[in-house]
This record gives sequence, structure tokens and C-alpha cells, in this order.
Amino acid sequence: MLLLENISKKFGTAQVLNNINLSVTSGSRTAIVGPSGSGKTTLLRLIAGFEIPDSGRIILHDRPLFTGGSFVPPHHRKIGFVPQEGALFPHLSVAKNIAWGLKGTSKEIEQQVHALMERVALDHSLAKRWPHEVSGGQQQRVALARALAQKPALMLLDEPFSALDAGLRNATRKATAELLTEAGVAAILVTHDQNEALSFATQIAVISQGSFAQTGRPIEVYSNPINQETALFLGDAILLPGQIRDAKAYTALGDIDVPDAPADGCHTVMLRPEQLRIEPCHARQSDAVATIMHIDFSGFFSTLTLLINASVQTITVKVVTRADFKPGILVNVLISGSAVIVN
Repeated sequence: MLLLENISKKFGTAQVLNNINLSVTSGSRTAIVGPSGSGKTTLLRLIAGFEIPDSGRIILHDRPLFTGGSFVPPHHRKIGFVPQEGALFPHLSVAKNIAWGLKGTSKEIEQQVHALMERVALDHSLAKRWPHEVSGGQQQRVALARALAQKPALMLLDEPFSALDAGLRNATRKATAELLTEAGVAAILVTHDQNEALSFATQIAVISQGSFAQTGRPIEVYSNPINQETALFLGDAILLPGQIRDAKAYTALGDIDVPDAPADGCHTVMLRPEQLRIEPCHARQSDAVATIMHIDFSGFFSTLTLLINASVQTITVKVVTRADFKPGILVNVLISGSAVIVN
């Protein structure tokens, strides 16, 4: 549906994007995730037509939007855009914000606005209110309804949930994903929040220094990151030096399967915290794998800092809180699944 080929962009001498390639299928949800300054928003603005690439091609439904010699302006692209914090018109009511750009008689527009408010689960009593009189989550729904009013082929979302508190952010994100799926509209979300990207997307693209480091299904990219930077950006990771031999990594935590290991030798391997189970050691001290050095309590979860007894390395692991975990006690670390090499 959307095809980006070799998209590059400079601002002055700064290379912001370098040979970006991406395919977005109809009805899918793609999250572009990366640190600040990695080129996420610039890429979204190029797709929307707010900026012009230096090179490459942008194709939407087999229609060239940019091919070097031709450029389709934003208002002719049939692309919806929801910026951070919604960017509603403060001098227009909720209903008039949604109606902005709609054509038809007053009665027809009113009916369309009514239908759009129902679609995004906005109570009709809010229609005459000003943007500042509704909540942050409701403002985002107004912005989404305004974008959907144009019947876009593609929806672009530029960190639209970042200004909301955690609970509201999760609920609004879930509602937006369901709404876009129901409407059959493909979406691209730009965010620096890895949890948001993983939960929203059917495809995730990790961008670093203007290029995609890795793209794929969220579970695949999370479970098999291509390098340490991607591994750490997408969530908590335990990185261990290991000696690889015969598809096993020999580490300070024990022997771990590495099914896709390259040639034998020294490599860094990665485990995710959910692969580790921490149990107090009730056997003799020499059997203990690690010692709890510190506990960061946060309610249901706690983060343990462990000193691996066979080395001087410490690791941090988030676990379900247990009353018998205390600093100084000896623990065993049980590992499930296999490790991934992330040199």
C-alpha cells in the first residue's frame, strides 16, 4: 500500500535520513521507534508532504507521491495526520473542529460530525464545548475524528499520546488501534516509547541515526534484536559475555542454548528478564549463582541488582515482588529458552 524506497534527507550538512526503505500494507499498524533526533518525525513529515525528500520514491496505492521529478502536495495525498497534543483549533468548538474541511449542506455536515463522534466514542454533549473544556484523551479523539473525516488512505500519528498520563495513554492508544482497524485505515505511529510501539503495532521499525536498524513483527524484533542498541532500546535486557561452542553459550550464569550461533568464539549474548526465574538458595553457599545486592521496590514489581558469584558482573532483573527477597541473600538463577547473540 505505502512504499518508501531509498528515502534520504539532509538539513544543511546534517544527514537526517539515509536510504530509508519501508513497506506498509493495507489495514496494518506500523510503529517507527527510536531515540530523540533519530529522524522519526522528519520521516513522517516526508510521507505527509510537509517536507520534500532529497532522493528516493514514495508510492501510495500505486500512486507516486514523490519520485524525484514529481511531488504531490499534502492536501492531495489522502493522508490523515494527528500531531502531538492534537493541535485542535482553539477558537472552534469540538464539532466545528471535526467538521473542518467537510463539504456539503449544514445538515449533511452535522450528520457526518454526529457519525464521526460516535465512531471515536465521544459523547454528543461535548459537541459545543471548546477544546480546553474537554480532557486530554477527548482532545486526541477529536483530532482523530477530524483526520478520519477526510477518509484517508493512511493515518500518520506523531507521538499523539505522549502528553497523556499513563492510564489514559494506554486506554487512548488501545481505543485508537481498535478504531483504525475497524475503519480499515493503515497507520504509522512515531514514538520514542518502546512499550507503546510494541503494543500498538503489527510491524515495528527501529530507527537509529537516520537509518532503520531492524524492521519486523514486534515479537520477532523484541525476541531477536539485531544488535545491543536495538536490544536495550526495546526493553530490559541481560547482556552476558559468553564463549560459544557447539550452539551453546558458556556464561557466568551457566550454559545457555544459542541455536543460531555463528562460528565459535567469544560473543555477547542477550536474555530478556522474563526468561529468568530467581529463587532463594537453600543449598550450601557454593551452589548459589548470585547474591542480591540491592532491591528497588515498586509495588507489584521489584528490580533486583544481582552480583554473579562466578564473576564481578552485576545484572538487573525485574521480578514479581517477593517478601523473602532481601539484600545479601544467595539466589539461583533459572533460565528458560535460548539466548540471542547481539555483538
